[in-house]
Amino acid sequence: MNITPALLSTIALAAALPAAQAQEFGQVVSRTPVYQQVAVTRQVCSTTPTPAQPKSSSGSVVGAIAGGLIGSALGGRDNRTFSAGLGAIGGAMLGDHVDTQAAKPGASTVCQNQTSYENRLQGWSVVYDFNGKRYTTQLAVDPGPTVPLQITPMVPPMPPTAPMVSPAPTPLPVPAPVQLAPAATAG
Repeated sequence: MNITPALLSTIALAAALPAAQAQEFGQVVSRTPVYQQVAVTRQVCSTTPTPAQPKSSSGSVVGAIAGGLIGSALGGRDNRTFSAGLGAIGGAMLGDHVDTQAAKPGASTVCQNQTSYENRLQGWSVVYDFNGKRYTTQLAVDPGPTVPLQITPMVPPMPPTAPMVSPAPTPLPVPAPVQLAPAATAG
């Protein structure tokens, strides 16, 4: 693999990039809270007293009739009148008790959903100066008098490089074969 000077400088620049980042601060010119109106639903319940119902005698009358009929049916042949009277008195007392319970004052609870609107802080619109230029950004928290900036230098694009072309190898001259004559032998 051929390592060209352009490739070598790209590798060196990439290795140096993390070290090239710097923490800088911009001077805040203005910061404005950004609010959003949000609907909030709450359940609101109220209890109202119910007035006492006027007491009626219908419970006593119905109870006396029902008790008399039941007492007469259960009393047998000899005690039918006595049992009917006793049943009527017991039924009247029971009917009166039921009427009294229904006539007592009470309370009723009514619940409703009510929607109200609240303004909730969503973030901050911040205008700041850095290196003679003015910028605007949105932040989640109030930055105070300065805003921290993370500065990363822009790497200029590398100029296109021509591909490396190697010249065609020059063939080496091959020497012509040398023939050696056999040595003459003496006689």
